[in-house]
Amino acid sequence: MQPCYRENEAAHEFRREVIDVLQRLRGRFAELINAAPGRVDSGADLHRLLGIDRKLSWMIYKLATAAEPLVAGTHVPGAANLKRFFNAAEARGIPAQLIVSTTEAAQAFEDLIARHAGDRMTFDSMISGFVADEQREQVDLQHRRAAFRAQRHIWGVHTRTQLGCVIVQPSSDSHTLDHATVQGHLNLRQLRPGAPLVISQMRCTNDDGTIRKPARRPIDPSGQTSHGIALLRDFCSDPLPEFRSVEAECGFVHGELVSK
Repeated sequence: MQPCYRENEAAHEFRREVIDVLQRLRGRFAELINAAPGRVDSGADLHRLLGIDRKLSWMIYKLATAAEPLVAGTHVPGAANLKRFFNAAEARGIPAQLIVSTTEAAQAFEDLIARHAGDRMTFDSMISGFVADEQREQVDLQHRRAAFRAQRHIWGVHTRTQLGCVIVQPSSDSHTLDHATVQGHLNLRQLRPGAPLVISQMRCTNDDGTIRKPARRPIDPSGQTSHGIALLRDFCSDPLPEFRSVEAECGFVHGELVSK
């Protein structure tokens, strides 16, 4: 049990250090905002008073007014945006000592990230376990978006919306199943030449894992293609797109859209 105890102690120490740094950072930004040339009750006020863009204004405002230090950590802008904010604060006559102390607090935050995480995204993941569900969901969404962009590059294909419907029912002989798969893509784009446009994939096996080829019947016989891929004509462009079937690894059969 000793290793587990040590891991918990390390986590608690890390949490305390993060809270200390973020408490200082939140306090410095609150002082700086209070010194702004006008009342600040929202990010919109900060945008109006300092002339910085709206997104940055709201990030700074949420950072300075966060109820918990750990929540403030999810709103700290990047170094370039912070520099723009400090330049705007200086131009509006905010006392130099406040800007210097806030800059030092921001640098302490960057040092904390470098020491424990190496980069901001990793740091946000590390502290996400300490914050409430709402803030954790924001961090998760950030990583899901990054994963989507990475997968889009890897596969060389982008689609705005992918639709899928699977219908399974007992067949008439009571020993097999009828299986219908309906798939659709909205705003499908090939991002680079040669990237396969896989519209569907199918793999069917017996109980022992061997590959089998089930009998297929198109829902719309008029949409049957020469490669065994059935299209629903009412939902397709005219003329119908050209498809091909490709034998893939592990017994999968891909239905690929032929790019022109």
